[in-house]
Amino acid sequence: MQTHEELMTEQEFDVFWNILGGEPAPANANPNLVTEANAFRGGLLAALQTPPPKRIKLGQWLQGQFAEAIAAGWLPLKENFRKPIPAFKSGVVIKRSKRIHLDKDQMVVLIIKLEELENQQLKLIFRVTVTDEPDEPDCLPPTLKLTVTNQSAQVYEVKAGDHHDYLEQEWRFEIGEQFRVTLALNDIEITEYFAV
Repeated sequence: MQTHEELMTEQEFDVFWNILGGEPAPANANPNLVTEANAFRGGLLAALQTPPPKRIKLGQWLQGQFAEAIAAGWLPLKENFRKPIPAFKSGVVIKRSKRIHLDKDQMVVLIIKLEELENQQLKLIFRVTVTDEPDEPDCLPPTLKLTVTNQSAQVYEVKAGDHHDYLEQEWRFEIGEQFRVTLALNDIEITEYFAV
């Protein structure tokens, strides 16, 4: 298999490389090469200029610091529900919720229950549930998926199926770990990023 460099002459490679460095293309340069080099340069610049995703720092929650979380839409449960929601399976330490608009017709609430354990670990329960608004459906869309991906790229996914009003996953993380939670409905994906 030939590499891209082997398909170019040495002079073409120099032109390509110079364009990547921001120099203008010579007047006699191959227009296809110039277009390709400029597109490649644009992609590199965009990747370098794209800020990393904002991570919600869950350790701050344990210290009672919620300013960043509130700014990102993470609110106490009572702010997102009109009536009490079904209890989690164990005692509560901290619970926060965020409304997620999946499309114009479907909104869900992502809830995080955070419990500090021994050994610098946190137990987290992620629950996606329907809202209790009167005009919203009382079941999750059957194709809705809740995916948690840890920093080792391990992926765990649950799917709503028919007639489910919530999805739930339980995880344990150590202080310093990063992960993301993704809600996917057909071709729509909403991802929240976290650091413990």
